[in-house]
Amino acid sequence: MNLDQHDSTLSDYVYYHTKQNMVYFTRCHDFLQQMHDRPPEFAEEMLCDGPISYAYAPFYIAWHMGLLPIKDGHACNETPVFYDIPRSGFDKIPEDTQAFVEIMVDLISNPRVKREAVSMMIEFHDFLAVRNRHQALRFMVDIIEDWASRFGDVTTLLSLRGEDERLQHSEDFAGTLKEALVVTGLLDKGISLLPSAAMAQAYRRLKWPEMKVHANEVGIESVLGVDLGL
Repeated sequence: MNLDQHDSTLSDYVYYHTKQNMVYFTRCHDFLQQMHDRPPEFAEEMLCDGPISYAYAPFYIAWHMGLLPIKDGHACNETPVFYDIPRSGFDKIPEDTQAFVEIMVDLISNPRVKREAVSMMIEFHDFLAVRNRHQALRFMVDIIEDWASRFGDVTTLLSLRGEDERLQHSEDFAGTLKEALVVTGLLDKGISLLPSAAMAQAYRRLKWPEMKVHANEVGIESVLGVDLGL
């Protein structure tokens, strides 16, 4: 995706010193403080039209929520991230991780920023995946469960592409998403509820064999064309 997941440290995401980073840092803080009292376009203004890449948004938001551990203004890179943060000893008392998941679902369901939000979700998944594969899976399970509880099905999570999405460069996001759907028992239902156009798009995106039997020939040919570089 957009960030180098292997060479980056927590400090690259949350310890800021340039003017642009400070502006974006403040925007994420403002988003958390005002998101429930502002119109939907507020998310676009705060997170997706900022001075640096919107892909950084989940990391800054997580920092403000205490979900990326910081002590004395510096990231504690040896500390487990997100789900296993100690409740004391750091600059911020961490909030419930479910609140972060709810924010991500809010953003993905926002028609003004949904594609950018999908990319944010993939970036954060990758961040977790290279550090703790179990946490990455748990993150996606939580996303799916929250989404399904609100909207009844998960078809959007299967077919909606992120902005500038390049899943071949992710940390097997497609594999984690599929595993999370298996864990939640929603894989078959999610696929069966996809309309034909969305099925083709989801198959082109994820390339799951379970979708091939449902995808039309155009969708299959499109995937083959991409694989062959046509």
